[in-house]
Amino acid sequence: MRAAECITEEVTKRNLNIGIIGIPKTIDNDLNMIQKTFGYDTAISEAVKAIQCAHVEQKGRPWELVW
Repeated sequence: MRAAECITEEVTKRNLNIGIIGIPKTIDNDLNMIQKTFGYDTAISEAVKAIQCAHVEQKGRPWELVW
């Protein structure tokens, strides 16, 4: 968002007819007044996949090899 602000300032200084749009992106879902942000669902689904894969790997490993 800071970058969009800096670009807007420069565009204004140069008197250019360019529109700038800032789209907040966070996986932390920490923006006030917004229910969900871009990337939040993706982060959750990727974490679930990683946990499921780790579980499958762990279940497939013989207990004798665990140190």
